[in-house]
Amino acid sequence: MNEKPLIDAAKEKIVSLSEETKYAANGIVSRTILRTPTARVVLFGFAEGQELTEHTSTQHAMIQMLSGECE
Repeated sequence: MNEKPLIDAAKEKIVSLSEETKYAANGIVSRTILRTPTARVVLFGFAEGQELTEHTSTQHAMIQMLSGECE
């Protein structure tokens, strides 16, 4: 992944996640917010009806809904 994170781990920064969330008409938009050697924070914007495909990871995952609903 070569995407530059929104937040530099070495500097303090306040961001509005709702303002940074982007959407695609019929898809999912992801944006790396923060990357450190041990963690990565990704902000997702899902169009209605979209879903995150099942996958595996070596790291734990935490999900926080900013708006909307899910199953």
